[in-house]
Amino acid sequence: MMTEYALSLIDYLELHYGDGQLLAELYADENFSPDWRDRVEQPLAFDSGFSVTEGDDDDH
Repeated sequence: MMTEYALSLIDYLELHYGDGQLLAELYADENFSPDWRDRVEQPLAFDSGFSVTEGDDDDH
């Protein structure tokens, strides 16, 4: 069972990518946090995981 928030994510993916519910759920399973189906609201920015690493453009 998914929360209303999780269902809204699926609706968004279906609306913007048009691939249907099953493919939207598969996309979310592969790209969202493991607990995306249980969340009741969008996570705060500091709870989101991303990292910045040095790259070739750091010399500019």
